[in-house]
Amino acid sequence: MSMRRSLRQLPEPIRAQIPAGAKVLASRELTDGHWAVATAERVLVLEAEKSLVDRPWAEVDRATMDSDTEELTVTWVDGAEPTVLPVGDQPGVADFTFAVKERVDNSLVHVETEELPGGGVLRGAIRRNPDGSLFSQVTISGARRTPTDIDRRAADLETRIRGVVGLTP
Repeated sequence: MSMRRSLRQLPEPIRAQIPAGAKVLASRELTDGHWAVATAERVLVLEAEKSLVDRPWAEVDRATMDSDTEELTVTWVDGAEPTVLPVGDQPGVADFTFAVKERVDNSLVHVETEELPGGGVLRGAIRRNPDGSLFSQVTISGARRTPTDIDRRAADLETRIRGVVGLTP
């Protein structure tokens, strides 16, 4: 779907909230009446009078579709509560979920994980900002007890992943 067609299909109160110059890749009216919009730089969830979600793709850890519940769950790298998008099963769902997947994949340049003693995973990622510049993220998940040397492990992982893409430590 072209950008112009996507923009024209949006109701005026929703269209008015999209940043000027934003390239809309896909949009979807959700079953709860909100709108989800995937732009080249951001994911937006909008209602008639306000923005509910407005975050760059580099802040998305992953997005998973559950075809049984017809929901797309967006998980954030900062540990914020996941955003559940009730996308439904009407035509166009695949186009929207593909656009989300493509944008998340585009923001990820390199990923490494490290199993932690006692459970949990340390994850290092090189991400792409909307302007194309690269930055590193290190996150921990699923740890029942954080190892005493977690700071050293995180620093070592970050140094390693930054080196892979030529960023200074």
